[in-house]
Amino acid sequence: MTHWPFDDNQWRAIEGPEYELDTRCANQECERAAKDRHHVASRSQLGKASAWVTNGEIVLKNLVPLCRYCHSRVTDNRSFMRYKDGKLFYDDLPIREMEVAIRTPEGAVCVSCDRRKPFKKKATTPTTKQFHYHCPVDDAGVHEEILVAVADKLGSHDVPYWKWATITKACVVVLQVP
Repeated sequence: MTHWPFDDNQWRAIEGPEYELDTRCANQECERAAKDRHHVASRSQLGKASAWVTNGEIVLKNLVPLCRYCHSRVTDNRSFMRYKDGKLFYDDLPIREMEVAIRTPEGAVCVSCDRRKPFKKKATTPTTKQFHYHCPVDDAGVHEEILVAVADKLGSHDVPYWKWATITKACVVVLQVP
């Protein structure tokens, strides 16, 4: 069985887009043509074949091109592939140039889960609580237009949490009327 390539056990298989592999063996000291697609974290370790892995923070490519000789050395545990600091190593040498780690920047959509990665909270960001209410679907567009118009009138449209600020200011105005 292939050696586990990570420092921890937090890694799991994920779906992701297909990608092309180089035609040369990823081992820098080898000049042979790559004939095999090696799963860095093996199918048996992940529970299924996967071209991508993640620890929840970083997404990594899990396939590398290897020649038959280098591939047999890795699968027989005579050589080791290892991820360290977002780079993949064959024994102690970094593999040939190829992008292996993808860090989804804050605010961008993750290639593996198709969700937006949230921004980190600033030190000045207050702790918040979520409030919500239901609006009939047919009235949702008009409701949003009214909310924007009231926010513009009250000067709260360009502040953080503008919907909360607008509703709070509007409630204060209503409560001040006798």
